[in-house]
Amino acid sequence: MATSQDTSSDSAILVNQRVGNSNFTIGFYVTGGSFGSLYIGTNNETGEKVAIKVERADIDKPQLPLEYGFYKTLGNYMIFIPKIHYFGPCKNYSALVMDLLGPSLLKMNQICGGHFGLVTTTKLMIQMLNIFEYIHSQGIIYRDVKPDNFLFGQPNTSKWATVHMIDLGFCKRYINEDNRHISYVEGKGVTGTARYISVNNHVGRELSRRDDLEAIIYMIIFLHKGQLPWQGLNVADLRERTKQIGIIKMTTTSKELCSNMPVEYENFLEIIISQFRYVLFRMGITADDNYYDWDQSHQPRSENKRL
Repeated sequence: MATSQDTSSDSAILVNQRVGNSNFTIGFYVTGGSFGSLYIGTNNETGEKVAIKVERADIDKPQLPLEYGFYKTLGNYMIFIPKIHYFGPCKNYSALVMDLLGPSLLKMNQICGGHFGLVTTTKLMIQMLNIFEYIHSQGIIYRDVKPDNFLFGQPNTSKWATVHMIDLGFCKRYINEDNRHISYVEGKGVTGTARYISVNNHVGRELSRRDDLEAIIYMIIFLHKGQLPWQGLNVADLRERTKQIGIIKMTTTSKELCSNMPVEYENFLEIIISQFRYVLFRMGITADDNYYDWDQSHQPRSENKRL
C-alpha cells in the first residue's frame, strides 16, 4: 500500500475528472501535503465553485473517510462548519466536496501586517469559543488548532467575517461508547503544530477539551502580537525543537504571555464568552458591528487599527 500522498506527480491526473456519480468536476490543483490535496472544482449544473479535498484510496491509514464522518456528525447546519456536498471516489482517490471558503486567519493576519488590533482579536476569540463550545458539546476534540485551519467566508458575502473550521482529520471523540470521558493516559505522542499545542500535549498526556482551549489562546495571542516567546528557536531537529518549545511554554507565566492585553486573556481558562464581550463593551463596541481590521473584500482598512 501507498504510505503518503504524491501531490507533485498525481495532481494533473485528477483535473477535469468527475467525482463519483455527482455533478462535481475537479479543476485546478491548489495545494497538498501528507494528509491529502486540495483542488478547486465546479458544480456542473450551477457553475458554482467548490473546494475538493482528495486522498489516495490505497494509503495505509486513510484520513479522509474519518474526516467526512466528523463533518457528518457536526452537521451542515452550523454556520462555522463548511457544507459538505458529496463524498465519493475519483479514480484511485477518495474525494470530499465542500463549500469554497475565503482566506485563512493566517492569510488575513499577513495581509494586515502580522498584527490584529485588540477589537478584531477579541471578536475572533468570541467566535472561536462559540465554535469549540459546539464541537465539544458533540463529544469531539479538535487537536489541530492553528491559524491555517480557520477560514473566513467568501469576500463580499454575508460570511466575509465568519470563521469556519476545516481539516477535521485530527479530531477525536473524548466521550467513549459507554458515554464516559476517555481515560487519562500518559506516554502519548505529540499531536498538532508545536507552536500552538498545549503543555499536556508536549508531555504526552491524553488530550481533552482544555487542550483545545489552551491552543486557542496561544493562537489568538500570536495573531494579536505577531510573535510567541517560543518562536525562532535555532534548533534543526524537529523532536528537540518541539521539546524546547514545551519547556519555554512551561516556564512562561500567563502574565508574561498576555502582557499588554486585557486581564481576561490571562484568566482565559476560568472565564466565559460573556467576559470577552465585556472587553468590547468597555470600549463602547458591540461584537456584531461588523468592524474588523479588513473590509468585506478582505482588504486591510486604510484607517488606523482599533488598538
